[in-house]
Amino acid sequence: FILWMGWFGFNGGSQLYMDTAANVTDISRIFSNTNAAASGGAIAAMIVTQLLYKKVDLTMVLNGALAGLVSITAEPLTPSLGAATLIGAVGGIIVVFAVPFLDKLKVDDVVGAIPVHLFAGIWGTLAVVLTNPDATLGGQLISIIIVGVFVFVVSAIVWSILKATIGIRVSEEEEIMGLDNWWGFFRFEWCRSQAIFCRLGLRRDIAGKDNYSFIVSRNRADCVFLCPLVYCVGMNFAVAHCFAKVSDDRIYD
Repeated sequence: FILWMGWFGFNGGSQLYMDTAANVTDISRIFSNTNAAASGGAIAAMIVTQLLYKKVDLTMVLNGALAGLVSITAEPLTPSLGAATLIGAVGGIIVVFAVPFLDKLKVDDVVGAIPVHLFAGIWGTLAVVLTNPDATLGGQLISIIIVGVFVFVVSAIVWSILKATIGIRVSEEEEIMGLDNWWGFFRFEWCRSQAIFCRLGLRRDIAGKDNYSFIVSRNRADCVFLCPLVYCVGMNFAVAHCFAKVSDDRIYD
């Protein structure tokens, strides 16, 4: 829902100007089409999952809404409300079928980024020709190919460098434990230096259990640094790779 809300600024802001009544009218139309496409994607995903699996899959519904938003982004101005809803609905349906397809190919896409951003994005780019008379199918296809080649080549180079240097896989033990575990994605490097702005500390809860919470420490020199989590969408994935672990005896109350 945060993304859904943010998409109004993303698509509406693409109009760039609010200096005339015509531009303000166009922005309002973009807002309406953006919301209609997201709703269409969510409803379509809900209906299809109910038909296929005899129950509604909430994750599919949410990804369907995102797919609707992605699908309308290439051209959010020219479609009518009905056309925008249908464009988003097709994106939602694409997600429902693309997720199990990638599972069969053993592509590990746990958040559905490829169906939402790649497949629905391609559909949305092609759908521009349905409502914008100035667009051509050939021009849209060439644009898809250019962007695809650029992203693939650059990503391959970057990830190859990362693989050869710091690595892009966690250990087998951490895979079994799960990357959402405390020692998985979020690991901390202990330090003994003065923090410039503020210090992030860790503490046990009152019961002494291993539930650690963030506190702001302004008077302690001991601190930990939160390793950054890099997030990319579409053809690029996030891999957080940190180096140091904090042992229990180094965590202060």
